[in-house]
Amino acid sequence: MNASLDQGGFEAKYIRIRGAREHNLKDVDIDIPRERLVVITGLSGSGKSSLAFDTIYAEGQRKYVESLSAYARQFLEQIAKPHVDHIEGLPPTLAIEQRSGLANPRSTVATTTEIYDYLRLLFARVGQPHCHRCGRRISQQTIEQMVDTILSWPAETKFMVLAPLVRGKKGEHRDVLTRVHREGFVRVRINGEIYDVKNPPEIDKKVKHTIEAVVDRLTVKAEIRPRLADSLETALRLTDGLVVVTRQPPGSEPGFWQDEVFSEKYACPDCGISLAELEPRIFSFNSPYGACPACGGLVRVSGVARAAGLLLRGHAAASGSARVGREDPLATGWRRWLLLLPRGLSQGLERPRFTGCCEARRRGVGRRRMGSQPGWGIRPARRPAL
Repeated sequence: MNASLDQGGFEAKYIRIRGAREHNLKDVDIDIPRERLVVITGLSGSGKSSLAFDTIYAEGQRKYVESLSAYARQFLEQIAKPHVDHIEGLPPTLAIEQRSGLANPRSTVATTTEIYDYLRLLFARVGQPHCHRCGRRISQQTIEQMVDTILSWPAETKFMVLAPLVRGKKGEHRDVLTRVHREGFVRVRINGEIYDVKNPPEIDKKVKHTIEAVVDRLTVKAEIRPRLADSLETALRLTDGLVVVTRQPPGSEPGFWQDEVFSEKYACPDCGISLAELEPRIFSFNSPYGACPACGGLVRVSGVARAAGLLLRGHAAASGSARVGREDPLATGWRRWLLLLPRGLSQGLERPRFTGCCEARRRGVGRRRMGSQPGWGIRPARRPAL
């Protein structure tokens, strides 16, 4: 942050307050350094809140309102000038209401003050996307470039060309399904599952959904170039420049599909990375479209979650059957996670193998008996004494 200029034209390094007489303040003169963390302390009734909120914050808000147009000011409440001779070097101010601490990692100063909403909107409107691999600015991608990227995949790779019509929006979306059927498509993917367009599942209007029309199903071969180009053109026409190609890599587990996003507007020609159009939710760590896929927007991954992932990989033979459960959320104390195998699979199962797991994490995973069926679980660490 660059310091502003005071009334004399010099760089303002301090907030100069002269003659503050708000409430129980008695002609207080003080210089507060800018761009520093300043704490105001004192006895009860000494004027801490009168100085911080009723003088500094009130004057900052009053100056901000005065900077707006006359049309905008008529919708805002008039703010009275605090009892102070003058204040110099005061930047725009914000006040955060004092409240008891909440153990919510998704609440920050930016979200509390709603500055985060304006930042996301600013980034979405004036931002210039760049490739996260090579750093090159991402531009439009032609159909030929999309075809070349898809045909560069290993031979005999199965893939589907999808047209994303709804991406993470609430509603029943009956009109979308009707449109898909009217356009002549047979299948549709709803929230990752393929359905016949004539027999779609019940859609909860209160939950966010993703609906994609299945345009074509192909296998990577040299002779599919003309058909692939036509399918991509059809999908781009339906979605205004966005297409999703989901593929099943050779040797992958049954039912595993990997999505690749292609866009006529944003794509890196060197790395082949495509991005959707910039929108505010992409810059939100509380949205699945902007959150880190590893931590879910929480910045860090707990050791229990990492051990659970290692344990799942150690039991690859039981893939699709293992589940992660949690004790009653109303119970007090630390949350205890437990990874269990279903009945029958635990019999004759040896201790799982860990790859790249440190000794400390190995000690956190041990054998636990639930009922009459043994299973491998995660032992919760004891809460340290305070």
